[in-house]
Amino acid sequence: MTTLQQVLEAALDLPGEEQEALVIAIQTHKSEIRRTELAEYARQASLDVRSGKLKPKSVAEIMS
Repeated sequence: MTTLQQVLEAALDLPGEEQEALVIAIQTHKSEIRRTELAEYARQASLDVRSGKLKPKSVAEIMS
């Protein structure tokens, strides 16, 4: 199994442009994962509102 240290060392051995491409690829992947998580959260919240488990509230009510 590859350790984090090994991955970091391999990444640092890459040329600068490839390091930048790697950073962008990781950031994009993390953004896609977060987007999927948020979509699932919103889907579940919508189901909970429709089922009566949650009640709609105003922003003022949520923030208080």
